[in-house]
Amino acid sequence: MDVLVEIYEVEESDPTMWPFSERVYIIAEASKDEIAAWVADLRPDAIEEGYAFGRPASAPEVKPPTNVWSLWWD
Repeated sequence: MDVLVEIYEVEESDPTMWPFSERVYIIAEASKDEIAAWVADLRPDAIEEGYAFGRPASAPEVKPPTNVWSLWWD
């Protein structure tokens, strides 16, 4: 299993600020229901299969039965 955090924004004008993210990817041999149970306490607004904007160049290639699950917070 891998967990990737998508950095959405970096506040360059304030180097003391943390990078901003609204999406986390879980790469695992797991169903959507299993992922939902694992992350229930985090309360994501959505759990979707796949990368939201296509596979990032630095992300690993994934082959079945492994899935990429996108967790999103608004």
